[in-house]
Amino acid sequence: MAEPRPNSEPSSAPLHVRVRRTARLRPWALILLLLNLASLVVSGVLSNVATSVNWIWWLWLLGLAASGAFLAWRMVRLPRFYIGPEGIKYGHGRLQVAYNWSEIASVTIATRARFFGQRTTICLRPFDGLGPEVLFAQRLSRFSITPPFLDGATGWIVVCEIDQFSLPATHVREALATFAGQRMRPGA
Repeated sequence: MAEPRPNSEPSSAPLHVRVRRTARLRPWALILLLLNLASLVVSGVLSNVATSVNWIWWLWLLGLAASGAFLAWRMVRLPRFYIGPEGIKYGHGRLQVAYNWSEIASVTIATRARFFGQRTTICLRPFDGLGPEVLFAQRLSRFSITPPFLDGATGWIVVCEIDQFSLPATHVREALATFAGQRMRPGA
């Protein structure tokens, strides 16, 4: 959960958000649990009674260790987000991106459809002469669902999803209005 601003009044200070370490049940945790249970059933069906107990325990412990390691990996790689006079910065684990205001033609807060509902995101466009493939190529994710990525349908670069920080969109809109100025566009 993000640390909200102490007051709800407009502020000209940079917006810097860090996610606290909280463990919540997510869909991937349920999938790992179901895979552990499936391994229990498969090992019992495919082997005889004498070796099935051995296989069951080893597969269960292996799945449990993998689940714990994945949870620890997710907890260490917490996302960070910053909007200030220099530009927009986003970091999640080893992926660190920074977009200067001189490189950004326009920026908006958009609502995008995702797997489990609507997600509020920050999207930006580079200047036309530079193009995302030239300027932002090294700063885009290799996966089309992990921000920042280029949305092929709209041409906008999705920088990050703000609802992952449990932060109201009004704080982000206020910071963008302060620092982006004329680059700010109405939500798409």
